Amino acid sequence: MPLLPSPCAVLTRQFLPIIAQCAASIHTHAVLDFGPAFLPEHTGTDIRRIGQQTQKGITEAGLSVSCFGLTLLAKESLASLLEAMHEASPYVLLADFKVAERNIEAPACLLMSGLRSLSLTNTGCFETYGGLEGLLYAERARFQPVERHSHLGGSLACVLARCL
Repeated sequence: MPLLPSPCAVLTRQFLPIIAQCAASIHTHAVLDFGPAFLPEHTGTDIRRIGQQTQKGITEAGLSVSCFGLTLLAKESLASLLEAMHEASPYVLLADFKVAERNIEAPACLLMSGLRSLSLTNTGCFETYGGLEGLLYAERARFQPVERHSHLGGSLACVLARCL
């Protein structure tokens, strides 16, 4: 019986149009993928995905992307991932689940909470930071948000940030 893909791996496809839009807004087509839920090899967009292991890609990628780092990684691993992303390119795009901030987002976040709980590991630090916005506040000395995008009724969020 084949293994089912993780919910995060399936949801990374939902971020592709937003990643393409953010890459176009900063005039780049090369995206350095840091994972931990990696983008699919064939994106179906005009962005070119460069795997983290490609050293050549680090100099040509204008955008570093991390999908579900906050949900899947421990605090120490997330700190080293953010440091590597900060050094690799002038812009970063963080994509993860979102905490409902308004009543209108609550139903979508409630529906996605099942998938989020399936994705959470014992080491994930989503709750520690209070979601993606809490992480950005904690990292405000390194990253300045430029664009915010929500998806699937406000249950998923992407934040494009400039490295300071």
